[in-house]
Amino acid sequence: KEMIYMNDEYERLTNDAKYLLLQLSSKYLESVTDGKSKSDATTMGSTQQVRDDVMPQWSLPDVSFTMAELRDAGFMKLWPGDGCYYNSFITTQAIAWREQKFGNDVKKVLDAIAGVKKLIPFF
Repeated sequence: KEMIYMNDEYERLTNDAKYLLLQLSSKYLESVTDGKSKSDATTMGSTQQVRDDVMPQWSLPDVSFTMAELRDAGFMKLWPGDGCYYNSFITTQAIAWREQKFGNDVKKVLDAIAGVKKLIPFF
């Protein structure tokens, strides 16, 4: 039943949020594969770090707005700072969603990123 809930939450996301979630999921998976602890790999950093590492095409306010959408859907935890987030984490719900949808197959995640990217007008 919870898996249905997670898929429902994902389907309700904007394409921008789906893209960011997939990018963050890929970053998490790469970090764990590179030997980081799961706990450390969930840390995505500040709005600025997410923008620099994952979404350099977006403005800081757009990254912050989309991170809040993921938080509201249960896929991120955010610590607010001065107009942005000073730290962020993907949740175990986000990890479980990625595991159920793609397993630990980085290629499947990258294919999904490419698919969603086509739906976003700025790319």
